[in-house]
Amino acid sequence: MKLQVVKTVRIPVHYAITRRKLSILDSLTARTTYGVWLWSKLFKEHKLKGTYTDRHQFYDEVKAEAKLGTMTQCCFDTAAWMWWSYREAHKAWRRNVAVARREGEWKWLRKLLRREPQEPFTNGLQGKVPIWFDNRFGTIEQSKRIKLCSYVARISTLRRGEKLTIPLNPAKYHLDLLEQGTVKSFQLVKRDGKYSVHVKVESAVPTQPVYAVRGIDLGVKRSVASVMLRPKQPLRSSDFSTIAEGTDLTYKTAKEYLAYLQKIGFVQATRKLGNAQAYRFNMNHMNGLIQFGRQYQNERNNT
Repeated sequence: MKLQVVKTVRIPVHYAITRRKLSILDSLTARTTYGVWLWSKLFKEHKLKGTYTDRHQFYDEVKAEAKLGTMTQCCFDTAAWMWWSYREAHKAWRRNVAVARREGEWKWLRKLLRREPQEPFTNGLQGKVPIWFDNRFGTIEQSKRIKLCSYVARISTLRRGEKLTIPLNPAKYHLDLLEQGTVKSFQLVKRDGKYSVHVKVESAVPTQPVYAVRGIDLGVKRSVASVMLRPKQPLRSSDFSTIAEGTDLTYKTAKEYLAYLQKIGFVQATRKLGNAQAYRFNMNHMNGLIQFGRQYQNERNNT
């Protein structure tokens, strides 16, 4: 049995792309950003919901003003997603504010009031807003004539019937994923003056049974606490492990300890979840990590 998985990978645009093509990309992304802004303004003024009727009502108006042709629909989809995300975030924020006031959590309430979700384009047109290109407006293809790169992106331009070929610089991981999966859509993203293509790839992977799940919690007083969960099996005392329990470690000490664990290959920083840093533990070294923590705790207790 196989499971359908959708992944989004970032493939950089090839460094040898010409200035002419970069100029066309700058013009195209600026125009599509303007189109998303126009739609966003209509969403605010007329309280649009993102339905087909909403799009049909203002489609010709935005198309004529932004001069985007059929890409006007992509801009509408992006604006609709932005406003849907904002409204859902604001709904959750209002719910949390009500709970904080009811429970008398004034510190939490002050924090929430400083973090009220803002409407799209609150700070004006700052930076480029990427839109999703599907197979109507662009494709990711293997390059048959260009020896410089193995894959290219072909996207429609603002001129009717004219497409732009963008050379890509994929790594081996990207190549394997593109060969095994199906490209659903992609984005053109500009960050720090450089373009990259964010490709959404759907592929089938074999399902694997889960025999056990280990949860890890990082703290200050307890540097690492873990619990092992097994399907349809009761918990045992050996499933719980704690490192440096009750040692009153400071945040600085815990941070230095994590940096040391990264250096010796026990853990690896992955991504940030809000203000928290997520880490991936090497399960092959988990027993050694627990032994090291217990030894460290005993040394502190003996001194």
